[in-house]
Amino acid sequence: MDLPLSQDTAVRLQRLSRLACILKWVTTACIAIMVVAAAGLALALVFPDFDYLAPETSVYLEDYERAYADIPLLQRIGLLGLALGFFGFLSALAWNMRALFKQFESLRFFEQETLHRIFLIGSYLIAFAVFDFVEDPISSVLTTLDLPEDQRIVEVSTDGAELFVLIFGGLILVFGWIMREAALIDEENRHFV
Repeated sequence: MDLPLSQDTAVRLQRLSRLACILKWVTTACIAIMVVAAAGLALALVFPDFDYLAPETSVYLEDYERAYADIPLLQRIGLLGLALGFFGFLSALAWNMRALFKQFESLRFFEQETLHRIFLIGSYLIAFAVFDFVEDPISSVLTTLDLPEDQRIVEVSTDGAELFVLIFGGLILVFGWIMREAALIDEENRHFV
């Protein structure tokens, strides 16, 4: 049984719905930008002559920079796989955020799909942080694999951003899980009444 909403509550929910709609379309635009950037980077890695389409034209390691054109094709394809994995995680994260905003736009806050999206966003944030941590050493090895042994570089680094995303992802994951369980308990209680 739904109770009638007060005027203030209806206005707040309408504002929330509008904001969620705006964020849904901003996220959609971000996904489109990521797809274009990934395509430009893929072209630049496979065909270095198309580097004007890419957001990056070189690989940067510590104090060392190496242009894509100087890296053998097989190694560039490996770098492309890493880059596509990076963009894949970001796109999946953004797509789930878009779906969550769509749920919020429809004022479906405590439905299973909404809470599952929150759980997935936390999972993708954790996976992205782990991928970002292991991507640096792998890409540094791929970039310098064809160089003489004394010039090869293995770069292992972490910064506050990776740790923040890992911790924040864990927080969002646990929050989504708790909210999902609370919704299941609420649904069970409704069937008993």
